[in-house]
Amino acid sequence: MRSTILFLTVLGCGAAETAPAAPSPAPSPPAAPSCAPSTDLAAVSALVGEWHGDGWVQMGPGARERFVQTEIVRCAVGGEALLVEGLGRDAARPDRIVHQALAVIAFDRTARTPRIRAYSAGRPAVDSDLTPGEGAGELVWGMDVPGGNRVRFRLQVTGDRWREVGEISIQGGPWRQFLEMNLRRVAAGGGAS
Repeated sequence: MRSTILFLTVLGCGAAETAPAAPSPAPSPPAAPSCAPSTDLAAVSALVGEWHGDGWVQMGPGARERFVQTEIVRCAVGGEALLVEGLGRDAARPDRIVHQALAVIAFDRTARTPRIRAYSAGRPAVDSDLTPGEGAGELVWGMDVPGGNRVRFRLQVTGDRWREVGEISIQGGPWRQFLEMNLRRVAAGGGAS
């Protein structure tokens, strides 16, 4: 179940199946030309920049696993899309990558909503709407997982702080938190204001 639920989390997921990694740092993405996200992407434009922080994940009754996370969000195709690259490392063993993902956020003109398509470590891609949440500036996205379960991620950017919470509903039951990530913007990029 762990690999089914935590197969990604861009915009906030910080963990997945662990895999050994070479100790060399991940290459930086190419510099994006300065641009501003299109007005259709106004709801997600606060994500643009480079973010660093930490978080935890807890599946079942075991101890929380801590990780260090980097998210790089930049404009693409003249502001019509955002690219989100996430890299999580084990907090105790930084040479061990615990999560690596890529997502594309673009506006779906037919559905008239921003959508995310996320990829992570050889698992199936996920497509989801990004919808307003209950809090000011909160965005929510999620997916169905086997067994009649549902996973959702609630993310909120306030100034230079990004907080994201992952929750699961088992067969329609109450939401239970399994992940939290808290990041700080360390650099603006690709049109952040």
